This record gives sequence, C-alpha cells and structure tokens, in this order.
Amino acid sequence: SGIAVSRGEFIATMDCDDVSLPQRLEKQVAFLQANPDIGVVGLCVQNASADLSERQILEFPLQHAFMVLYWILGGTTLFGGVFMARRSALQAIGGYNDSVRLAEDTELLSRLCFETRLANLPEALYLYRHHGQQVSASTERREWRRQENETIRLRWLKRVSGAASEMSLDRFDRLYWGERFGWREWWLLRRDIRRLLKGMGRAGVLDGRDLEIAAAEIGQRLENATPRWWQIFTHWRRHHFGREE
Repeated sequence: SGIAVSRGEFIATMDCDDVSLPQRLEKQVAFLQANPDIGVVGLCVQNASADLSERQILEFPLQHAFMVLYWILGGTTLFGGVFMARRSALQAIGGYNDSVRLAEDTELLSRLCFETRLANLPEALYLYRHHGQQVSASTERREWRRQENETIRLRWLKRVSGAASEMSLDRFDRLYWGERFGWREWWLLRRDIRRLLKGMGRAGVLDGRDLEIAAAEIGQRLENATPRWWQIFTHWRRHHFGREE
C-alpha cells in the first residue's frame, strides 16, 4: 500500500473528485508539529455542488474527547477524506483493513484512537463535491456503508466495554439526535453509558481530563433525554426550592 512505501513523516488523505483549498496541508502539518501528542488531525468541510457554485460548511468537534464520544454515539466527527496522520501511527496499527469495502476510513480511525489522539482544525479547507457518479450516490452502496459502520461500532464497543448490542447502538443514536426516552429505556441507556465511559478510560482511549469532559457532556444529554413530565417537575423543584438533581 501507499502507507507501506511512504517515507514522509505525515500522510494526508483526499478523494480524487474533491478539492483541497490553499493552506490545507500547510495548516495540518503546522498543527501536528506544534502538538506532538496528536497523531491525526482533520478539518471542517464544505459540502459543494458538482460545479462548486453552491457550498455549505459542515462543522465537526475539535477536541479528542468529543470526537471519540460523538463517533460512538452515532455522529460524524472526522471526515475520512481530509485527515492527516503521522506515518508512525498508521504503521503501528497496520494501516487500512483491506477486507472493509466502503467504510475503510471509519474502520481505520476506530483503531487509531487506541494508538493516538485526534483533533480537527476549525477551518473548512476542503470541498466535498456531490455528483451522480460518486460512490456514495448509490442507494445500495449507502446501505452497505451503513451496515459496515454499524459492524465497526459494535466491534469497537465490545472491545472497550466488553458488551455490545445493536439495541445499545440504537439508544446511542437516539441520544445523539436528542430523542426522549421512557424510564425503562432511559435506565438501560444510562447503564450502557456508564459501561462506555469506564471502558474508554480502562482502554486508554480517553484520559482523566477527557473523561471529565465526556462525562459532563453525556450527563447533560442524559438529563435532556428523560421523559418530558420529569423535566417539568425538576425545573419546578429547582425554581421553587433551589435544589439540584
């Protein structure tokens, strides 16, 4: 593979039909040189029409803790075509998995987070072109990619927490998108989240400070996911008695 024969310190990815804007590589190299603890750095992205006349910025989380947490909850946190990685980190995990057909970037990054820390730059220096001929345009291929992504998340979750199920991932997805839960499912979700946080700390995916950040974020999301009547009650109690949960 290209990684195996590469000689440079850093390796950048890019899809053949997209556009990297000026300073993209310069800024990523400078960031990695200034942050030796970071092994992979991505960017925010501009969704663009085929002729590049229409553009919309997609923002992603910048910090490692949010990137890992939001990914396992079901979000996109590191765009596959725009990251730059240290060659040493890629070689340490054996590079890409050739058995993965369409979600190869996701699978690679699911292993990289055990090896190094991730980051994104806030600048949108990459144009992701949408057109009818691209691989992701096919409905069938989108479904294949979705299935591969789910398999990768299940494998990652089992490695981290020792337990994984499609129902757990479904609860994570619903939490990420802000749905409310009934009490039984909410308690199951909280159990899953506790296992997840403990597992990420034990596996070294998140360090102590990362876990504080992730716990605060997930705690707020869990509170927002409680049944509506409970939120009304706790708001009333805080207003009248100044009490916290």
